[in-house]
Amino acid sequence: MIDHTGLSQESRFIDIGCGLGKPSLHVAQQVGVELAFGLEVEPLRVYLGMHNLRAVLEAAMLDSRNGTNSGEKLRVKVCFFALGDITEVTSLDPFTHVYMFDTG
Repeated sequence: MIDHTGLSQESRFIDIGCGLGKPSLHVAQQVGVELAFGLEVEPLRVYLGMHNLRAVLEAAMLDSRNGTNSGEKLRVKVCFFALGDITEVTSLDPFTHVYMFDTG
């Protein structure tokens, strides 16, 4: 995505049907996008996405405390998961990048 879409630290990324949140977590950490937002219609998947985000944050904090962060610092600015239906959305503003793994 970085090479083909201009994804950068100024990007605002939405993953429609985010499931467990992996794409949002990757762009938040690897790119350090301004905003990574995952929208999911299934409540359990939103919960699991938030669980994954918490695990990423806890691992990064533990690495930094133990000095084992290998020179990488936590890049997450804002990563958010929400329960919702994309068919009820009237605008994709302020997002600069829209991602969907599959069509529903």
